[in-house]
Amino acid sequence: MGALSTVSVHDGSNWISGSSAGSGGSYSFAPVFIDPTGVALWNTLDSVLDQRFKLTLSVRQPKNGSQVYRVIGKLILPVFDADTPPKSVGTALATVEFVIPKGMAIADRYDLVAILTNWIAGSATTNTSGPVSDVAKAVVNLESVY
Repeated sequence: MGALSTVSVHDGSNWISGSSAGSGGSYSFAPVFIDPTGVALWNTLDSVLDQRFKLTLSVRQPKNGSQVYRVIGKLILPVFDADTPPKSVGTALATVEFVIPKGMAIADRYDLVAILTNWIAGSATTNTSGPVSDVAKAVVNLESVY
């Protein structure tokens, strides 16, 4: 795994404002630590600890006769209501898990990452009325594919 360093990610504020893709804000996730099981943690630097967004990433080696590696990433967003002071109403979670057979070629691993990245990135495509791809509609509008 690479060195634990700051991660910057663009948000979806351009969807709300109706501006073109690529504009909007971003979040900086500062490295926190790598726990004893190998899970790396990053947090945003919000002043209120409970309101910090979190990213985690781990790589699990094959064990107990398994023939696969597991790479697991998570994005954890605390959700608050609009009251003053805000009250927690839950946690939003996105989990991505790659299950990679021991013999998988590096080129195929690149394809796995690229296809998933492009599928999700394509989900950020919007028009003035909101997201237009299947993943974005499912998450933003809670719409099933039909």
